[in-house]
Amino acid sequence: MNQKITVCIRRTIFLAVFLICMSASAALAANATLAEVNGVTINASSPYWNNSGGGSSADWNAYLDTSTSPATLWLKNAVINTMNSYDELLYADGDLVLKLLGHSFLTYSGNTAISPAGIAVEGNLWIRDGTADGTGILNISIDNTLPALDSFGIITYNSLTIESGALDIFVDDSFGSFGLFAEFGESITIRGGTTDVYVSGAYTEGVSADLFSLSGGEITSTVDGLDPDSSALLFLDALITGGYGEFTNVNAGYGAVWAWADYGYFRVIDGHVIFSGEEYALFFDTDHILVPYVTDRIYVSTNASGAGKLVWNPALGILAGYDLDDSVYRYVEMIGNGLPAMQTGDIYRPWLWAGISLIALLAAGSAFVWYKKRK
Repeated sequence: MNQKITVCIRRTIFLAVFLICMSASAALAANATLAEVNGVTINASSPYWNNSGGGSSADWNAYLDTSTSPATLWLKNAVINTMNSYDELLYADGDLVLKLLGHSFLTYSGNTAISPAGIAVEGNLWIRDGTADGTGILNISIDNTLPALDSFGIITYNSLTIESGALDIFVDDSFGSFGLFAEFGESITIRGGTTDVYVSGAYTEGVSADLFSLSGGEITSTVDGLDPDSSALLFLDALITGGYGEFTNVNAGYGAVWAWADYGYFRVIDGHVIFSGEEYALFFDTDHILVPYVTDRIYVSTNASGAGKLVWNPALGILAGYDLDDSVYRYVEMIGNGLPAMQTGDIYRPWLWAGISLIALLAAGSAFVWYKKRK
């Protein structure tokens, strides 16, 4: 069978299963009823925890309010350094709003054989500054020396949204390191605040999601991985409508990888994003030459620092590496000017619509029951 046809079939089957899993995970999401903080369970009947291991309404560093929808977990100058039985510093069993008061620390250093995580939420997670003056800060540091399983700064089994506050996330694992990770094809959205991610290890992903969306605030993601497939940002769809993002790979791999690019979109409507890598700035998973939709301009440089950058046009060579060729550019900067998005171009890809139709048929004929178990 023709290799391209084989690849198309494989990708179509993957997307069908992928969409079914997305629907199932969304259906199962519910408000959190409990959280595990520093190995201690807090819930409606016992909602307080403090750094000494006790906790009361007058003396707490973590407080779970289940009367809100979703439930709200407040962290106030919390120092969390003990894992639960699944090696998670902070865990919630459903949708959760995390509000930050003061400066809280989630820290692990050791050699566990279970995937350690700073925050793990079996649902959607929203992170917000809980102060009136914008001083809520959260530091997460995960350092695992045993090369067994992956480590995570924040992992959600649905979507992650950062609305405000200051986050500083460090992950180092001799196997695999992930900074922000949305499981099962969900989204990561940055609406405000400042988020700084640094991950290192063998294989690394700074930010990984089906849909990455940036509409405000700032995010920097830096990876230092040995694996040539490492990336500071991995996505299937990306929508930039504001804010600032910088995605840097200081070792092997890419600043950003657009996975399954033939089936997704990459648009910069407003805002400002920079991708750089010591090897390559961008890789698009396709055997076609694709260019993101950018409303203003694209700068490129063969230097990862951006030195001598030029306004890109097709005469300067391909913008991003793809399945058939590499790009010479180690720095790509995209700037949006706020104009409305044009047609995505999908109407010029009839084979895409054929694939979508097949996905619909597969999904309709599937009696698939999915349930996510904790690790």
